[in-house]
Amino acid sequence: MIQRVPDVTRLVDRLEAAKLVERARTPEDRRVVLVRITAAGRNVLDALDAPVDALHKKQFASLAPAELAELQRLLVKARERR
Repeated sequence: MIQRVPDVTRLVDRLEAAKLVERARTPEDRRVVLVRITAAGRNVLDALDAPVDALHKKQFASLAPAELAELQRLLVKARERR
């Protein structure tokens, strides 16, 4: 996820209000906040698996296997440069 820090805080606030995640502070360093997905959040993700998979198959249906492999290679390369 690529977001500016204040945006991430607001996003987590909304997810927490919807009971999709929960926050916890670490005893070692109270500045550290851990965010964990809840069972409700996991259910939402599980429900999205099939529709997202179908969308990706539709989006990339016109690409040949070699083109898909090249796309994947380029995406990995782009990610490594960060």
